[in-house]
Amino acid sequence: MIAIEFILELLANGWTVEEILKNYPQLRKEDVTSALKYVTKVLREEKVHPSS
Repeated sequence: MIAIEFILELLANGWTVEEILKNYPQLRKEDVTSALKYVTKVLREEKVHPSS
């Protein structure tokens, strides 16, 4: 199993989805998009309080 954080780190470091799938053949494109959807949902639900 590959952690969502690892997928995000690869994308943040400039990897394309195609590169991820080539290097990690156990993943499917749907796995990468599901990871992004999950993180988006978590961030939307996060309560952000401005610092003073």
